[in-house]
Amino acid sequence: MKLRVNLYTPEFHPQPERLSLKQVLAIWLLLLVAMVGWGYLEMQEGRQLAAERDVQQQRVDSSQQNINQLNQAINSRTLDPRLQQLVEAGQEELRVKRLLSQRLQGNNYASGGFSEAFQALATISQQQLWLSQITINDGRMSLLGFAQDSELVPRWVNQFADYPALSQQGFAAMQLYREEPYLRFELHGTLPTPQGAQ
Repeated sequence: MKLRVNLYTPEFHPQPERLSLKQVLAIWLLLLVAMVGWGYLEMQEGRQLAAERDVQQQRVDSSQQNINQLNQAINSRTLDPRLQQLVEAGQEELRVKRLLSQRLQGNNYASGGFSEAFQALATISQQQLWLSQITINDGRMSLLGFAQDSELVPRWVNQFADYPALSQQGFAAMQLYREEPYLRFELHGTLPTPQGAQ
């Protein structure tokens, strides 16, 4: 029987090369190409984002310019004097009607029939005409007010026929005065004796 003795321990055995120089260079080259490609893609994406940002900034600037122009247009607007006068006239008419309504509630004149006359005057509606003073004294009614046109006053008085408290009212005098931009009118007449009043 033959015996063989191996005097080479594993430390002396040749170690296999895991990677050759060519393989290492190829790996480094691939990594370098991948990094360059990734950098290029990042750069392209950055350019695209910058372009989108510029477009959005232009839109914002355009919107801001439009807002500034609208603000300037709003600030430069002036009130139309005629419309302002109409608003003031309407507010004055509303104020007088509210005052009449307040006075009609619990008014001492209710038993004498004045309440019905005031209520009728407050109900009659005529645009561009309003009363500034109502006087009932010793059975006489005087109305003072303003109108946009002289034709509005007779039209307004004609509506009295629809209200029992005013249907018998006749006016002995009517005066018109020009007070730009309106006409001031005065009506003087006799308030009829209310039915049932003593």
